[in-house]
Amino acid sequence: MPASLNFFNNNRDIRKIRSEFEFLDSLVCNKTTEAFEANTVRNRQGSPKIYDDNRVILNRPGHDDVNYINASFITLKDFNHKLIVSQLPQFENDSFVEDFWHMIYQEQITLVYLMVPDKALKNTPTSLFKDEFGGYQYVGKMFINNRRTEISGDPKEYTIEVLPEGNSDSVMCQVHHHVSWEHMQQAPKTRPIIKMIHQFLTEKQIQNANVCVVSVFGCGRACCFIAALYAINQLNNGIEPNICEIMKDIKQQRPSPAESFAQYAGIYAVVLDYISRKRGNKKDPINKDINRFIEELNDITPASSPSKTKPVY
Repeated sequence: MPASLNFFNNNRDIRKIRSEFEFLDSLVCNKTTEAFEANTVRNRQGSPKIYDDNRVILNRPGHDDVNYINASFITLKDFNHKLIVSQLPQFENDSFVEDFWHMIYQEQITLVYLMVPDKALKNTPTSLFKDEFGGYQYVGKMFINNRRTEISGDPKEYTIEVLPEGNSDSVMCQVHHHVSWEHMQQAPKTRPIIKMIHQFLTEKQIQNANVCVVSVFGCGRACCFIAALYAINQLNNGIEPNICEIMKDIKQQRPSPAESFAQYAGIYAVVLDYISRKRGNKKDPINKDINRFIEELNDITPASSPSKTKPVY
C-alpha cells in the first residue's frame, strides 16, 4: 500500500494540516449567487450562499413559480456518480420538504447520506419521512413511503419509496442516517463513516447510485464526508490523495466545505483510520504511529477554529 504509507508520511503534522485549513478558509470564489439571494426564505438562517452555475434547478415551477432549492451538483475528477450536496429542508413549511423529495425523484437519487443529529428531525411540524416500517406520508404532491427500517446500528438505514402524484414509476432510495455528528465538530467516531464509505465502494447494488449528501446547512459535514469518500476511493485506486486539493475543488462548487479546523482534521482522521484498519495488525509499529496521530487529530475541537455565527445544531 505505497499510496497509503505515502499519505501518512506526508501528512503526519498537525501544523501542516492547520495551514491547509487556513489557506482554504482564505479562498474567495467570485461566482454569482443571485438565486440564493432571491429565495432567502428557502435557505436556513446562516446558510452560506450557494453558486448559480451548479445549483440544482427543479424542473417544474413549484410553489410561487420558484424552481429554487438549496442544493448543488458536485463534480469530481474520475468520480462517475451524480453527486448532490443539499441543505436539510426547513420543516416549518411542508412545501420545502416536498421540494426536497421532488429533487430526489427528478434526479433519480437512489442513495442519501443524512449527516444530521436526531434532534434536527424531531418535534418538527413536518417530518422528512416516517421512520417506522410501513409508515407513509403525503407531502404536497409527493408520496413518501418507508419500505424498510434497520435502526439497530450506526448508521440507521431506511428504504424510502418516492412517488410524485400522477406517476407510476417510483424511486427506491436508500437513506443512511448518521445521527451523532454535531455542528462544527468532526465525526465522534470514524467507524460509521468508514462503514458507509466501504459499502459505497464495494456493494454492487449501490456502485452505480446517484447520490445526495445532506447536512443541516449542506456544507461542513456533507462536504467533509464527500472528501473522505473521494480520498479513500483514490487510495483504493493506488493514488495518494491530496485533501487540500480535494477540498479546494469542492469549495469552488459549494461554499464553506469545512466550517472549522476540527471538521477539516476529521477528514484526515477518517482516511488514516481506514488505512490502519486495512493494514490490520494493531501491533505493527506503523499502525501504532498512525493510531497515535489519529488520537491527536481527534483531540482537535471547534475552539481551535475561526468562530462563525450559526445556530448550533
